[in-house]
Amino acid sequence: MRPEARTRWHTTDDLQHLRHALQLRSSDVTEVHDELAREVYGHAIEQVLDDLTLEPAEEQFLLRLRSELQLSDGEAERLWEDGMLEARRRGLQRAQTHDEVFHSGTGGVEVTGVSTECLEAAISNAVETAQKAMNGATSFELLQTRGRLNEAGIHEWHVEVRVRRRRVD
Repeated sequence: MRPEARTRWHTTDDLQHLRHALQLRSSDVTEVHDELAREVYGHAIEQVLDDLTLEPAEEQFLLRLRSELQLSDGEAERLWEDGMLEARRRGLQRAQTHDEVFHSGTGGVEVTGVSTECLEAAISNAVETAQKAMNGATSFELLQTRGRLNEAGIHEWHVEVRVRRRRVD
C-alpha cells in the first residue's frame, strides 16, 4: 500500500497485529490506543501553539489529526484547553526569563515593545505581545518612551506599556 493511500492513523489490521504481537486483550489495545492518541494530539497542540498563534493551516492539521486519532469531542476540547493554558504559561515564562519583556503585577502586565518604524508600531508590538499571552485584555497605559539613536537619527523606539484586563470576580 502506498503511504499516501493510508489516510487513517491506524487501521483495524494495525490494532489486530498489535494485539497479537503483544498478546493483549482487545480492551487493552483500545486503552493503549487512546492513551497514545492523547499523547500525540497533546504534543501536536504544543508544537502548533509554540508561537502563541494558530494559523489556518495549523488549525486544519489539528482537525484532521483529531479525526484520524478518533478522539471524542470532549477529550479533544480538554486537550486543547490544557494546551492553550500551557502555551500561555510558557510564553509568559519565556518572556520573563529570556527577554525581560513582561512584568506581572496586580495592575496588569507590563510589556516592552520595540520598533524601528515609529512610536505607534512599538506600542502596537507591545500590546499584541501581551494579548497573545493573556485573555481579556481591555486597556493599556503608556508608561515609558525611550529609544536608540544612530548617525542618521532615531534608530529604534522602545516603549513600556501596562496592559490590563477586565476583573472577573
